[in-house]
Amino acid sequence: MSTQSVVDEIKLKAPAWARDGSTAILNKMDQCQRFMFSRACLPSVYIDPTTGRHPFLETTAETFEYELPDVTITIDSIPRTIRIARALEVFIPSNRQEEYQALLVDPIHPGNEAFIESKNGRLIIDATTPPATQKKKARVIFANDPGTYTDRYRVLQLIEPLRLTEDTIPLMIEEMWEPDLIEGSLALIERADYGRSDRWNYFVNDACQRFWYENNRGQSQGRRKATPPRSL
Repeated sequence: MSTQSVVDEIKLKAPAWARDGSTAILNKMDQCQRFMFSRACLPSVYIDPTTGRHPFLETTAETFEYELPDVTITIDSIPRTIRIARALEVFIPSNRQEEYQALLVDPIHPGNEAFIESKNGRLIIDATTPPATQKKKARVIFANDPGTYTDRYRVLQLIEPLRLTEDTIPLMIEEMWEPDLIEGSLALIERADYGRSDRWNYFVNDACQRFWYENNRGQSQGRRKATPPRSL
């Protein structure tokens, strides 16, 4: 279905609610879709389409803080600008064998950089990752001087789905997950109207868990499946 059709279906069950606005159906849909994208899974993690891997972060010696730039993703055959919601990890991949092994032996790099742990073939770098806010982009703040590099650090980062401010904006979930999005939206409407909703427990503890699990099954680390976008 299109975004408009999903709004239509929700409005049939909540006829008193407006379609758009700060307290309306589209706003509740937007909240639910962003919640579904709040954990790492195939739709929510940004992968560089030119390499099929997590993107590099270019660093400069003695500069500790970096904004994560917007990215371009083709949705329904249209290139769209997408914000990064937050970085989850900054890491050095294990395919840089010489450097990887050296850091395992001596965690303190000559560039005065340290890592936290080795996980899934990655050296996780000591950094804080503030999420994006309304006025600021998501950031990476290194605990130690990262040095000057263009192809050393990769970043595992979550994208922010397109904000549903109009019903012409496409959803970023596959059609099979739309019934769950509808349930989540109705749950937020019920909570606003009545102060509680059993639907919300289903959405969080069942629907979203399935969404994250099914979208993580069988994918190789750092690579995105070739799933064509669906049309409106």
